[in-house]
Amino acid sequence: MDSALPSERLTIMCCGDSRTDGAGSQTLARGAYKAELNRLLTAYKGFAPRFIGGNANVTTFVTWNMVGQTGRTTTTLLTDIQLHSPRFPNTQIFLIDIGTNDVNASVATATSTANVDSIVSQIRINSPSATIWVAKIFDIDANTAAVITYNDALTAKMALRSDYSATNVLGKTMMYDLYTLMGPWGATYYQNTNHLNDAGCDREANGWYGQIITLF
Repeated sequence: MDSALPSERLTIMCCGDSRTDGAGSQTLARGAYKAELNRLLTAYKGFAPRFIGGNANVTTFVTWNMVGQTGRTTTTLLTDIQLHSPRFPNTQIFLIDIGTNDVNASVATATSTANVDSIVSQIRINSPSATIWVAKIFDIDANTAAVITYNDALTAKMALRSDYSATNVLGKTMMYDLYTLMGPWGATYYQNTNHLNDAGCDREANGWYGQIITLF
């Protein structure tokens, strides 16, 4: 076990939009995937994760609201990370799922991916040893082509970073393919055009969990 990630207390910041907040879940108290991820990590070797962050003094996972916010774009997440990440220095793990609202608003892909690059750089200022996963966003009904374009451009942008790793390595920045994990838009995992149902939230939680435990 690397001393940078003590098993007794993992600190995790989940960064995103309404998908991270839990919109679409039939059980909103779970906060999208975070409640199930907490359960899985707590059961694994006795980990006690601490989900942190938010637009207020949120330092526990009481509401699960964290830094998922309805309507958030890459631009507004960058602003929020600049404002709030200094309050939570040396956070160990960041799970970033952002870009859905950019795609829906037809924001230029170059602008969106540059914002995500800046988000990661801002995180590195306050948490230089953090392990960061940036997600390929999952499907949007009737907007699949734009999602694929965004995901491909985002992957290429992250690969240019000096802290990028194509495999899971402690303290690096990696891509995680939520798009493939969740599959094409449909009734199995999707509640509506943009959001997952409870089954989808649990599947996403298991996906993130599978990434995190590769570090131990």
